[in-house]
Amino acid sequence: MISVREHRSRTLSILHVEGSLRVPVGAEMHRGVQALLRRGACRILLDLSGVSDVDAGGLGKVVEVYNLTAAAHGALQIAEASPHVRELFDRAGLFDILSTDSRRWWPEAV
Repeated sequence: MISVREHRSRTLSILHVEGSLRVPVGAEMHRGVQALLRRGACRILLDLSGVSDVDAGGLGKVVEVYNLTAAAHGALQIAEASPHVRELFDRAGLFDILSTDSRRWWPEAV
């Protein structure tokens, strides 16, 4: 099960993701990002502090929302991933395209 909660400030939208990020539940994250983009969000932070595990399908969903955000001329960033989740992202090479330093880019997020 995944729970997606949204928080918006003036300049940043934060999507809080919880649970095990796998294909069936990654779709909810995708819908959350789509909704934010429809409402005009252009900077989206994925807070993964509540994510316990990610499989290949979940990694694919993260790439999908990254591409979706980029196509809308927005920016997507990952924050607060556990060491285990960070290792999975690193092995998949996702840190080559995704930024993870929320303090540097958006200090109001921390």
